[in-house]
Order: sequence, then structure tokens, then C-alpha cells
Amino acid sequence: MRPAPGSCPSVPPEPDSIMIDPPPPQSPWHPFLTRADFEFAEFTLDASLSRRQCDTLISLVRRLIKGEDTFTFECVADLQKGWARAAQSRVAPVHT
Repeated sequence: MRPAPGSCPSVPPEPDSIMIDPPPPQSPWHPFLTRADFEFAEFTLDASLSRRQCDTLISLVRRLIKGEDTFTFECVADLQKGWARAAQSRVAPVHT
């Protein structure tokens, strides 16, 4: 039987041309090990941090996790108050 004019005969696709979706990742942040790792990586990318800046931030986070230091800022206003206090005391920032 001939196909109707304007219609295409049904031809099965070649096996190599079948698109198969990959299995879903085990977590939404895959391939990062944790959500925090993903969010940190995303932050450093969005902020365009340099390698040195990333290393500095990672060192700070590690010190906080280990309990070797404390972090008192809860918002940007706290950071701004810290800079204002530093400006009033005319003390140059300490570079580590």
C-alpha cells in the first residue's frame, strides 16, 4: 500500500540516532560532594574571585569550622560597622 500524498512512511530511527537522557544525578548539586561545596563554588564563580581570594576564603572557612576563630558578622550592616570602626580608629587593615 502506498502512503497518502504528503505523508512520510514510518521509518524506525537508527539505533545510533536515538537520544537517551542520562540518569538523573544522585543529588541536585552533583557532581559536587555536598550542597555547601556547590554553593561555595557557585559563589566564587559569581563573585569572580581569583585563585588567591578563593584560597583565602577557604582558609577562613576551615579556621571557623575547626573552632580556631569566631565570626561575628550577621549581615552587611555588621561588616559596614566594622569598617566604620576601623576608619574612626585610623588603623590600617591587617593582612595575613
